[in-house]
Amino acid sequence: MSNTFNIIQGGMGADVSSWKLARAVSIEGQLGVISSTAIDHVMVHRLQKGCKNYHSAVLAFPNKEVSQRILDKYYVEGGIPATSVVKRIPMSSVTMSTELLELIVVSNFATVYLAKQGHNNPVGINLLTKIPIPILPSLYGAMIADVDVVIMGAGIPYEIPAILDKLSVLEKVEMNIHVVGSDSGDNFKSHFNPQDIPVENLSLQRPDFFPIVSSDILAVSLLKRAKGSSIEGFIVEHHSAGGHNAPPRGRYEMNDDGEPIYGDRDTINIERIRDLGKPFYMAGGYGSEGCVDEALSLGAAGVQVGTLFAFSSDSGFTDEIKEKAVKAFNSGEVRVIADGRMSPTGFPFKVLQLEGTLSDEKVVADRPKVCNQGYLRTIYKTKSGKLGYRCPSEPDNDFIMKGGDPSEIAGRKCLCNALMSAAGAAILQKGRDELENYVVSSGDDLSGVRELLRKHNNNYSARNVLDYLLGK
Repeated sequence: MSNTFNIIQGGMGADVSSWKLARAVSIEGQLGVISSTAIDHVMVHRLQKGCKNYHSAVLAFPNKEVSQRILDKYYVEGGIPATSVVKRIPMSSVTMSTELLELIVVSNFATVYLAKQGHNNPVGINLLTKIPIPILPSLYGAMIADVDVVIMGAGIPYEIPAILDKLSVLEKVEMNIHVVGSDSGDNFKSHFNPQDIPVENLSLQRPDFFPIVSSDILAVSLLKRAKGSSIEGFIVEHHSAGGHNAPPRGRYEMNDDGEPIYGDRDTINIERIRDLGKPFYMAGGYGSEGCVDEALSLGAAGVQVGTLFAFSSDSGFTDEIKEKAVKAFNSGEVRVIADGRMSPTGFPFKVLQLEGTLSDEKVVADRPKVCNQGYLRTIYKTKSGKLGYRCPSEPDNDFIMKGGDPSEIAGRKCLCNALMSAAGAAILQKGRDELENYVVSSGDDLSGVRELLRKHNNNYSARNVLDYLLGK
């Protein structure tokens, strides 16, 4: 695929970068990107709410037995009442059930499929390296729907280029799994065989791969370790971007707000990136007028932008979040904090400070701790040599009993549930009358959002974002 686009729409949250947003961007000739994070949960939630789009997309999956099993179990014509408890999918593990495997494959297929309707332009998918268990089946499902670009950050995706090569010819694949407490002789891997979910006469294209890097050193290392497999480009991300950020290099220090302190070692050598001879896109702080031209002047192919799209009418954020955020932006009294304790991955996570959300410690304190989604759990080796799963956001006693460090507990929220709630896929916990609360992520620079809100009467579209960035 030739890179004819200058703008990549960032892959944000759990369905904030929805198929609707990706489709709106790709139709305009730029690269729309869906978020694969927890998309199995999102699809199941949408089906139970009677979503016709996901119903048709699941039906389009080319293994009718698999798609019918999913629809029989989860689809509700007309949707369940808002107060009903939705059926939840099993939490993932390295050795997963056939049901969960099918849900991961089909949900990624369905979301890419929907984003590609009505045009012939490229569509991308974003995955988090720090959520390793669903990566292999997610890639397979997206590739069945002819995804064009795979983007991965929040970790170092050394193995992905070769995995894409093998999946494109329907070979078995495996990937190393980081396990806390493992010994030098351990060799923990996840495995996936395309024949476990067979599709007749299937021919897959190998998508381009664009890893997200926060340093020129990482970009060089990824190219060296690709071992004959190709990397088609890079997303070069500054720590001002929203969502998960790379931790500071060297000693990890925090300011009084608990934010990581970045220094000279975190400056990216753009000249060295340029000398690699690969297309690259600048990200983090490139969401305002003139930034595309600025990136092009550095030798980049364009920019990746998230925050501007996140607050557009096409994004997956709920209407409640957009309305609350608009009021905050217009008041001028809004802050973005890089919360070093929000995500159990160890990566700082950007949080927009909004009253009544999980950025408010009072709201956090009122929520009983529970871990029932499990996407961001840490995998560890138990005393018996088996794999266990723990999260500092689960009940304190459970975390400590599993060998967790008590010092990791303070300040933790449930990011899994919070992100899904932000996209309207909130669940009702047993014994609770209120749906799970949400968290809103944003990049540091909100000037472009404010300008677009002013120009478009507090309601702008993805197309408005593209016109603004391209100076139209």
